[in-house]
Amino acid sequence: MAQLKPGTRWTSSVCDTEVIVVKGPPDEVELTCGGVTMVAAGEEPVAGGLDDGASGGTLLGKRYVDDGDTMEVL
Repeated sequence: MAQLKPGTRWTSSVCDTEVIVVKGPPDEVELTCGGVTMVAAGEEPVAGGLDDGASGGTLLGKRYVDDGDTMEVL
């Protein structure tokens, strides 16, 4: 779980995906990519393999927003 602050960069532990937080939720959350926790840019990746159920990929330039519209990443 992490506090996502606008302007921070996060990287995937299982692929080349990187995101920038545009809007952060008020509470700590778990940000995942490929079913594995993302880490702050520059930190060591979390151990784990790509989850087949979450292997659809990410789109370059797409803004991703949670259901409650409390978090947005690009």
